[in-house]
Amino acid sequence: MVTFIYLFCSENPKLYVETIFNIHTKFFKIAKEHYTSENNFTAALDQACHKFINNNAVTKAAGKTAKSPELLARYCDGLLRKGKMLAKRLVGQLSASNNDEESMISKLKQACDVAYTSKLQRMFQDIGVSKNLIDQYRTYCENNKLDDIVDFSVMVLSSNSWPFSTLLNVVLPIELKRTFESFTKYYTQQHNGRTLIWLYQHSQGDLQTLYTKQKTYSKFLLLFNKLSSWTVERMQDETQIKVDLFLQVLCGLLKSKLITCPEINDGELDKDLKETDIKMSSNIQIADDFKRSVCSTNHLIKNL
Repeated sequence: MVTFIYLFCSENPKLYVETIFNIHTKFFKIAKEHYTSENNFTAALDQACHKFINNNAVTKAAGKTAKSPELLARYCDGLLRKGKMLAKRLVGQLSASNNDEESMISKLKQACDVAYTSKLQRMFQDIGVSKNLIDQYRTYCENNKLDDIVDFSVMVLSSNSWPFSTLLNVVLPIELKRTFESFTKYYTQQHNGRTLIWLYQHSQGDLQTLYTKQKTYSKFLLLFNKLSSWTVERMQDETQIKVDLFLQVLCGLLKSKLITCPEINDGELDKDLKETDIKMSSNIQIADDFKRSVCSTNHLIKNL
């Protein structure tokens, strides 16, 4: 392990930190499972890790124990500059406290400079502006008596501030299309010259069903409002989701037994069904067990 660190981690902050973390996790698991986190053993592990982190092949090669904090600082610097973790928390509404997030950015601004934290600050500004925007849009819908619009919220993000890529060729379910078109029209009227690019893969929705307690994907489920049976090829063509992602999701739904495929028997499902086992000519149907269920529940689902 020491040789591995020396050869591959000395100038790779990410790999160095992940390797150190993996070593700690390995022995911490041993302490927890075999020694029930006994205090003396846990203390010994902490001391050993302290010594190892400050005195290993990388620090010896650099001739200084400060090499570890240097690599850690560079690793954190990379995360902050990309803003990926903060972006996921903000868009997924996973932050324990936005005030704490803003406080941390403020401290970073004082310790570094404005340029260092400007992108992170713009992320927070986008979230605040989006909250006001959706309130204005709801008022617009009320004034124009748009009663058939699905209740939803949206975050409008500056393209040069967020580390997200677009998911191309997604065909919206008809149940959502009118809402998206209505908001797009409203936004372009308010902001002439701007173009909205929808990041469907980061969206979420609440779907009420009468036959399932399972977590599923609405993009697939809503197809069965049109037809009771689909071929895999036709489903993929209707959704326009990339084939590899499409088969991955379809495989998960088959394993959950929310949907069925006559060409795939229960033995294959109970083993290890793979995406490559699903043929494009196969037929997909809603499972009968779920059709007979009379449960009604709300679920947080991924909306592709």
